[in-house]
Amino acid sequence: MVRYAFAIGLASLAGYGLVPAKQAQCGSAPSAEQIARRRAGITTARQINTAEARSSAAGGKYVPLALLKGVTVPDGFDVQVSTDGEGYTFSVKDAKDECHPAFFSDQTGLIYTGTPLQ
Repeated sequence: MVRYAFAIGLASLAGYGLVPAKQAQCGSAPSAEQIARRRAGITTARQINTAEARSSAAGGKYVPLALLKGVTVPDGFDVQVSTDGEGYTFSVKDAKDECHPAFFSDQTGLIYTGTPLQ
């Protein structure tokens, strides 16, 4: 009886995103293609940070993605950059990978990784 209650409780938590529902696919070792795509996402994040640093050094302000030089957005990635000129934040999200990895940063230059709740 206790086993069934535990299983039902665990299943309900998965429905709220507290326990990954696709743990087998996204919790296991990534495929070679996933590793390559994640490297591409991190490279894009580094390019954005570098371009923003150059823009700030040259013009005294951060600029939107359309004005950044040297940033390549790989196919299947969604990139958003938000800036008020004094600071910026951005996200690089892989729309093709079923685990939907994402990379985030701001004017500090630290890059963070994340995945959505399942």
